[in-house]
Order: sequence, then structure tokens, then C-alpha cells
Amino acid sequence: MQLSEDQEKALSSLLAWYKDPGRGRFITLGGYAGTGKGWMGTHNYFNWVE
Repeated sequence: MQLSEDQEKALSSLLAWYKDPGRGRFITLGGYAGTGKGWMGTHNYFNWVE
């Protein structure tokens, strides 16, 4: 799957948050319906826990 420029930015932000040992417990991801928020969240969750 080809990510858009905005999705690439969001993914970079999510990865930076995930790798930060001092991060907060939660991060929010906002955007219009159909822009891939759910896919990005579930896709990355399952990749991180494996």
C-alpha cells in the first residue's frame, strides 16, 4: 500500500512517540473519515506487538 504524504507524516509521528521512553500513555490521530486512521492504528499496533 502506498501511503500519502500526510499518512507518512502521521506514521513518523506515531513511531517517534512509540520509541520515546518518556512518552505519555496516549496519542491521538485526527483526520477526516476514510483517510486511513483506523488502518494505520491497527496495522501499526499489530506490527509493534509482534
